[in-house]
Amino acid sequence: MIRDAISEKLGAMFYCISAFIAGYCISFSFGWKVGLVTLGGTPVLIITVALVGKALTMYSAKGQKLYAHAGTIAQEVFFKIF
Repeated sequence: MIRDAISEKLGAMFYCISAFIAGYCISFSFGWKVGLVTLGGTPVLIITVALVGKALTMYSAKGQKLYAHAGTIAQEVFFKIF
């Protein structure tokens, strides 16, 4: 099960990276000036994606902790009722 999830995400990652590189190759082949302009924005794009990914991971972990705590409280209430 874990292997299937990893292989699916790994395939998607390779697809996205190859599409990114192919896009730059195509942009440089049609117009090198446009390729240079888009290449200049790449560091901003990479930094933004990294920050959003880090924030998403942090808030996801925080949400899981809150759900675990809520589950513990619900379980205590359920056992006290019965």
